[in-house]
Amino acid sequence: MTSSHHVSRHLPGGMELLYEDQDILVVNKPAGLLTISTEKERQRTAYYILTDYVRKGNSRSRYRIFIVHRLDKDTSGVLVVAKTGPAKRQLQGEWESTKKRYLAIVQGTLEKKTDTLSSYLAENEAGFIYSTNSVARGKLSHTAYAVKSEQKDLTLLEIELLTGRKHQIRVHLSDIGHPVAGDKKYNKVKDGFPRLALHAWYITFAHPHTGEWMEFTAKPPSHFSRFAAAIKDNDRPIPITPAPRATSLPLKTPAPPKNQTARPQTGTTDRPKLSPRPGSAPARPPHAPYGRPDSGSVRPKAVSGHPATSSRPKSAPGRPGSGTVRPKAASGHPGAPSRPKSASGHPSAATPKPKSASGRPGGSSSRPKTSSGRPKSSPTRPGGKPRR
Repeated sequence: MTSSHHVSRHLPGGMELLYEDQDILVVNKPAGLLTISTEKERQRTAYYILTDYVRKGNSRSRYRIFIVHRLDKDTSGVLVVAKTGPAKRQLQGEWESTKKRYLAIVQGTLEKKTDTLSSYLAENEAGFIYSTNSVARGKLSHTAYAVKSEQKDLTLLEIELLTGRKHQIRVHLSDIGHPVAGDKKYNKVKDGFPRLALHAWYITFAHPHTGEWMEFTAKPPSHFSRFAAAIKDNDRPIPITPAPRATSLPLKTPAPPKNQTARPQTGTTDRPKLSPRPGSAPARPPHAPYGRPDSGSVRPKAVSGHPATSSRPKSAPGRPGSGTVRPKAASGHPGAPSRPKSASGHPSAATPKPKSASGRPGGSSSRPKTSSGRPKSSPTRPGGKPRR
């Protein structure tokens, strides 16, 4: 069962109360009013005004509201807020089944009277939303529209928002060359509209407590008056059959300036080749990782299967080395020519060191000994004093 509700009551900030019960509030938000606060604006927001409304002006009251969805500052129309936490979670949990319709005045006349626009939307650091073909960078978005009325160079569209991305309608219509009238951010042409001609006109959803389907319409602002005949207070939404959702929009590559020629892409063969200077060395072949087909030449592989420039001779232990093989010593280790061995079989110098009288290697003369056989000490200490 679907019930229609429309109760008019004006609130501060230019808002109009459409419906209220113990679970939800439905209002018509004017253009130029933020939904929630920012760093620059704290009080002139729908959240602040509605919170003060449910508290009856008592700042100590524990009553509050909960934001279910948002509208852009320059977008007017129907806004649903919850008065309890469970009501907010219930509405947001079933938000995919909520139907939302917008009215937009766009520039020009559209060839297709109904269509579905799709693209991946991304946002840069300046807060500008744009369409991209990158799946990783953007979020897939779909917007369905139908022509409602036409006048000269302006067209009134009824739009169904299939996905809720930031500035989605404005970017999609700008991409096809029909920006929203009065859009100073995505429309560079001045059209005389004082405000953005985008209005959240219709919404239907299941009540968070009773489950009853409810629908609301919000009267458009005054700059929609030229299409007043096509917009009525009790006008029903026209049927919009969404076309098969495309994966991306065909993006137009901007042409280069007239005084500048287009540069070829990297890797093409259209680049002019520079002739070498006279007397310069021949150009080296391009280097690329081993075995890749895009290099000038493929490096030969050794017998073991590993790439190598050429098979290098191996030394005696089997390791690749220089062109010459180091000679081995008698022990089997590479090194210098073998040294002569002594009688015990150990290598020694070519000539043995002279031995002293005691048989120890030393100088040519030995120190005198005492009667006990120990060497005789000198008569004086190193300091020059005689020993006692």
